[in-house]
Amino acid sequence: MDYKFELCVTSAQGCQVAEECRLDRIELCSALSEGGLTPSAGLLHYACAQSVYSKVNVLIRPRAGDFVYSTSEVRVMRDDILRAKDEGANGVVIGCLNPEGWLDVRSMEVLLKAAEGLHVTFHRAFDVCEDRMAMLEVLITMGVDHVLTSGGKGSALEGVAELAALQQQAKGRIKLIAAAGVGPDNIAQIAQISGVKEFHFSAKDTIPSQMTYRNPDVFMGLPGSNEYAVQITSLSKTIATIKALCTK
Repeated sequence: MDYKFELCVTSAQGCQVAEECRLDRIELCSALSEGGLTPSAGLLHYACAQSVYSKVNVLIRPRAGDFVYSTSEVRVMRDDILRAKDEGANGVVIGCLNPEGWLDVRSMEVLLKAAEGLHVTFHRAFDVCEDRMAMLEVLITMGVDHVLTSGGKGSALEGVAELAALQQQAKGRIKLIAAAGVGPDNIAQIAQISGVKEFHFSAKDTIPSQMTYRNPDVFMGLPGSNEYAVQITSLSKTIATIKALCTK
């Protein structure tokens, strides 16, 4: 089977893992704890400059929360898309909804115009829209290349029945990328049931901080959060996820 793998990365270290594994793509972002946000200019430059094997798709999401954006936020996203294009990115990952849970067509048109010449993925805003099957047809009409989805559930395994239905509906006109909770223990099952050929995963792991001095009274995030743990992309988990599918 001709499967494709997309690694979600938030650091230079993650980019290096993707290159070592010669993955098809990375989704470059920041703040995975917030569901992913637009990466920094420095990380974008690094990823595009060092990429040989893995194409760089850049998440364009200016803040956490919902996907209903103001005019000023759409301008920010447009400018981030243009920056990604200037850096040589392969594509962008975007999505805008209106308050009723339908596609914000006007905002999407602004972003798609900025993204001309780039590969376009509609991100998991798709999973919180009011009618995913109707939305899929509109995205096809708009020329979107891929949809990142868990089938409207908390994980791709939970949403695998809808993934199968969407895959049948797509009929090759648009490609689905199964996402959310994808790993070595379930990727083969998701592929077998859904028929989806592309997979998005983060292979996260946590390692201790290198700091020997530690102040337990200071929290950069929420009170009680561990400031002395560093999240990385695991090479071993990445390899295991690929092997779990490709050896079946």
